[in-house]
This record gives sequence, C-alpha cells and structure tokens, in this order.
Amino acid sequence: MIIALTGYMGSGKTAVGRRLAESTGYPFVDLDEYITRRTGFTPARIIREAGETVFRIRETQLLEELLEKYGDLVLATGGGTFVLPENKKMLKNKALTVFIDTPFDKIKERLEKEYTHRPVLPRDTTGKPGWEAVRAHYRSRLPAYREANIIFFNPYDTPGEAAENLYREIKNYL
Repeated sequence: MIIALTGYMGSGKTAVGRRLAESTGYPFVDLDEYITRRTGFTPARIIREAGETVFRIRETQLLEELLEKYGDLVLATGGGTFVLPENKKMLKNKALTVFIDTPFDKIKERLEKEYTHRPVLPRDTTGKPGWEAVRAHYRSRLPAYREANIIFFNPYDTPGEAAENLYREIKNYL
C-alpha cells in the first residue's frame, strides 16, 4: 500500500512520514528530495530559474514514476502537489491519501525557522514571510487537502507521537 501524506509546508509531512515508515516497514520517499535526486536541482532552484509551471510539470512526471515504481511506500508530497487536479486524481487512485492537518500557529512557528528554502512561501518586501499572505495561501489550499481519504489532526509536539497516532488511525481506517 502507498500512503501519501499531504498538507501545507511545515505541517510535518516529512518528519511524520519518516517515523510512519519505521512503523509500517515501508520505504520512505520525500517527493521534493526525489525530484532533487532525479533532476540534480532542488525544487527551489527549478522554480527560481524555470518558474513554478515548469516545476509542477516535472513534479507530476516524477510523482507518476514513483507511484508506478513502489507497491508499498510512505510518500511525503510537496505542499502544492495535491492541489493540482491531475496529481490528486493520480494519488487517490493509487494511494491512501492523508492530510496532515497541523494548526496554523504550529506551521508558522516551524516556517519562521526554515523559510529560506520554501520558494512558494508568500513574502513581504523584506523577503521574510508575509504572514497574512501565508495564512491566505494556506487557507486557499485547505479545500484540496480536505479531499484526502484521511484527515489527521496533528497537534502533537513530536513527529514520533504524531506518527504513532496516525498509524493507529490508518489501521482503524482500513
């Protein structure tokens, strides 16, 4: 089974996904890391040099490649992956989709520490995150995220605690 984690940047998809993979025994792949390995460029660099449209096209191609390659997998998608209809359809057909629903305040706290490598994060004129624009961006993506098979509320302080609870929720879902 493929378990695809979706949610806004900073929601914990990668950290929780790594722990969930340990619990399931499945391999773990972070889609952004996979894109970097396959193209030789980070998503941030692709977006900066070629634009977000070019990045999204390549992301869709490599997502399809991953979904064909693995039978069992925990996959952390990018924050915008599930927003694109073709990606959402592909994931819903081939994976159990999970929205990591992390409170915005926790996301903001995480992004304040690591915003420099988040190329689609809305910024103010100083180059720092413009939090009202970030909140609006987050809210604009919520309807897509809520179409996942499982909506997992993540108020947990550690990825291990979140993964343990998510694993239980997935078992109950199945």
